[in-house]
Amino acid sequence: MASPKKINLGVYAAGEIPASLVHVFKDNDKVPIPISGWTLKGFRIEGPDGSIAGQGTYDFSDAPGGEVTYTWVNGDMQVAGKFSGLMWIQNAATDPTIRLASYLFVWEVYDGPGNTPPLD
Repeated sequence: MASPKKINLGVYAAGEIPASLVHVFKDNDKVPIPISGWTLKGFRIEGPDGSIAGQGTYDFSDAPGGEVTYTWVNGDMQVAGKFSGLMWIQNAATDPTIRLASYLFVWEVYDGPGNTPPLD
């Protein structure tokens, strides 16, 4: 059985908001795929209980260069456990002929001591 290429994002304390996650979609020769005019289908995050999580924004950051960015929000890392996520794009809003997934991102969130400080 084939294994996906995994990128380990590391370990975070519950309540952290990491820097934005940037991914470049590339072909088999590692050349960026121009994705101007494509449709973003989201960054699907699976939480420790198998539920779908992820509340941040997912946008094109350099479509001609194949680049997309996910911007984390406070609610993304509130629960301790192991997480995984895939970014999805396709070349049409409906009935695409090409649909691509990013590498598999994995990370872990731990419950640090005390309460998470407020954002304000």
